[in-house]
Amino acid sequence: MRVLLVSQEYPPETGWGGIGTYLGLVAPALAAAGAEVHVLSVVDGQADETRTADGVAVHRRGLGRRLRGPGRVLPQTWKRLEQAAAVARAARALGTGFDVVESPEWMAESLLLRRRPLVVRLHSSAAQVFPFVGRSGLDARLAIAAEERGIARADLLVGTGVQLASHRHAVPDVAISYPVALREPRSAWSPSEAPPRIVFAGRFEHRKGVDRLLEALPAIRRRVPEAILEIVGRDTTTADGGSVLAGLRERAAALGVADGLRVTERWGRDAVEEALEGAAACAVPSRWESFGYVAAEALSGATPLVVSDWPSFRDVTGDDGLVPIVFGDDSEAWGDALARAIEDPGAAREAALAGRERLRERSSPAVVAGQTLEAYARAGAGSAR
Repeated sequence: MRVLLVSQEYPPETGWGGIGTYLGLVAPALAAAGAEVHVLSVVDGQADETRTADGVAVHRRGLGRRLRGPGRVLPQTWKRLEQAAAVARAARALGTGFDVVESPEWMAESLLLRRRPLVVRLHSSAAQVFPFVGRSGLDARLAIAAEERGIARADLLVGTGVQLASHRHAVPDVAISYPVALREPRSAWSPSEAPPRIVFAGRFEHRKGVDRLLEALPAIRRRVPEAILEIVGRDTTTADGGSVLAGLRERAAALGVADGLRVTERWGRDAVEEALEGAAACAVPSRWESFGYVAAEALSGATPLVVSDWPSFRDVTGDDGLVPIVFGDDSEAWGDALARAIEDPGAAREAALAGRERLRERSSPAVVAGQTLEAYARAGAGSAR
């Protein structure tokens, strides 16, 4: 089967977020399962090149000629239309012969693709993300409509059960989890070693919920005075243009825990792995996630985990109660869950090891690749409609 995976994001050059993480795992796994896999990454300013890595032919292309239109008035909409047009041109230039094309809904990359069958994998849509970043009005509505139209053109939708439940389209769908790369268990934190670190990894923004952990830090330190909250990621801006990180530092000082906040302004797999090595716990307090790769990466290396009650995390944690789940913004509840992970590191480690085994069974790249190839065959059977 010849497969074309369309996405701006593909590591290492453009592996920015969850979509890039997903493709960086599933593309080589599809190739290992016997598919001929091509990735098309169209990004403004990217040099045109094609090279093969891990059995995957990666075609990187720039945005090419720009469309004329109301880009200043409708920037989010226009970015999606330009992206869709550039993807369609680049896909045509690659020639025919692909048995299936997969595209994310994000940035409406599937909007103008003519190839059938077309599979759209749900990740994060403008409709889900825009409310958290303050985008509204006509531009936001039209950008959302462009992505929705791209979804409606699919022969098959693929996503997690939670993602599919949030979409109402007359398109066949199939639930498939995200792939997670298991690694050897990380070193466990020991009370006889360095102070216990609670690690947050992600963008410093309201949607990711880092403020929840900062508000919980006084409660944690009442029970474990030497505890450190280490936040790893990149700063973002508030609605009025200020620095989120600056606000976090100010709040830490006001709470009297400035000495318990450690900031590492780096991002990428290496930065996350370095932080998780020997950590007492990883906390993922997000208010919204499409899946939660940081949570999955923590469990994949047996790092104790505490998550918010966002439904998508169930694909990572399961429903057996092994991973503590904290509801809402309750700082005392967050403090209690994280303090318990530090106070009983043996039990926390056992739960993390059990969670790691569950990931192996349902989310290994090989398992997800097999399910994905079955979905592609189903899409092909239905594309004659």
